[in-house]
Parts: sequence; C-alpha cells; structure tokens
Amino acid sequence: MGADQYQYDKILKIIETRLIPDLKKISDYNCVPEFIKNLEPVANIEDLNVMAPDSIGQNVPIKYLSTKKPTRGAISSTSWNRGQTRLMEDMDKEYDKLGKHIIDNFT
Repeated sequence: MGADQYQYDKILKIIETRLIPDLKKISDYNCVPEFIKNLEPVANIEDLNVMAPDSIGQNVPIKYLSTKKPTRGAISSTSWNRGQTRLMEDMDKEYDKLGKHIIDNFT
C-alpha cells in the first residue's frame, strides 16, 4: 500500500469514527447534511505539480492549459507531455463533478 493510500484510509477512518459521530451529537442544528450517505469522495482532485502554478501564472484555467506552452521549470522549452495533458483532462472532468455536486446540494 502506498503512502498516499495509507493516509487517505487513515483520514477516512477518522471522519467515519470521530468527526461524523461528534457532529451528530450537536443538537442545535443538523451538522451532517442529508446528502452525506457514504464517505466516498465527491471528486478525486489530484496534485497538479507544475501545472497548477503555470495555470495561475498564465491566467489560464487547467481546462485550457494544454493549449498553452509550459513556462515553469525545466519544461519551459517544450510542450506538455501526454501524461500531463491526460491529467489536465481528467481533472477537468473531476472539477465538473465537484461543481455539479455543489450546485445540486447547495443551491
């Protein structure tokens, strides 16, 4: 098991065994929204490494960053590699899922 998976599982267990039960003890209002049925993530957002600061620096959303030339670090004279563009595409879908979840549950 990788370190990331171990940390993920550890956090999930703390949420399940401590956070949710403690929130349910609050009687003034319902701290645990009805739409929380399980503890599966709403979206799987990953670390974008050099892509995130490049997106900010170029003022270009991740969705369109693959159409721009990288400007940060050692990769500044090349184009984005296929793994990076695939991650950008995947994260675009995850951001859409997260946005839909927010709209569906908080508006």
